[in-house]
Amino acid sequence: QPLVSIIIWVYNVKPYLRRCLASVREQTYRNLEIILVDDGSTDSSGILCEEYALADDRVKVLHQSHANVSVARNRALDICQGQYLVFVDADDYLLPDMVALLYTKLVQYAADIAACESLIINLRGKEISEQHRRDICVYENNKECLFALEGRKENIALWGKLYRTALFQQVRFNEAVFCASDTLVWPQLYPHLHKLVAINQCGYVRVMRPGSLMSFDKFSANIFERLKVRSL
Repeated sequence: QPLVSIIIWVYNVKPYLRRCLASVREQTYRNLEIILVDDGSTDSSGILCEEYALADDRVKVLHQSHANVSVARNRALDICQGQYLVFVDADDYLLPDMVALLYTKLVQYAADIAACESLIINLRGKEISEQHRRDICVYENNKECLFALEGRKENIALWGKLYRTALFQQVRFNEAVFCASDTLVWPQLYPHLHKLVAINQCGYVRVMRPGSLMSFDKFSANIFERLKVRSL
């Protein structure tokens, strides 16, 4: 199994962090590098990260003064060693076979990105939405990939996907932007993206809570206009 790097930005998420990290450590795909970037947490999330690093040698912890998610992800990208890459939000969690499923399909279809379906729940565990495709979908050129991403605003989130790390070789997040770094990185990724496979199985559970950075509505309106210009 090639090494898969999992990058998790951690900032004041102690009530959710154990569940997230347990779901990552218990993946059926075992060859993982788990990079936790503690962004100056004040609720002892950073201490919890160190506890997991002592318990599992796959866990690496970076600490920084509070900046933002973009700075944290860039630091992780600078040191990650995996051939493949997954982004996880620290208040969410993975189903046990998410990485294995995505890796299998990415290799089978020789894709740059493999995406799974997501389940969105509230803090009480009540399902808000669950998306299911009827079939596996493969998009084989830039315009088709753009169409796939534009289908639902959740599609432009970084979570719920496995990436070839080579896509990020010359791509970094805009550190001047505190939120919506997911949407703003796509114009950089898009020119290097040749094939995307989307599977019809759920692998990622998104937890909606007050204060989370799920801000697609504000930014997604113009992101696809910028992408479309590149596709002409």
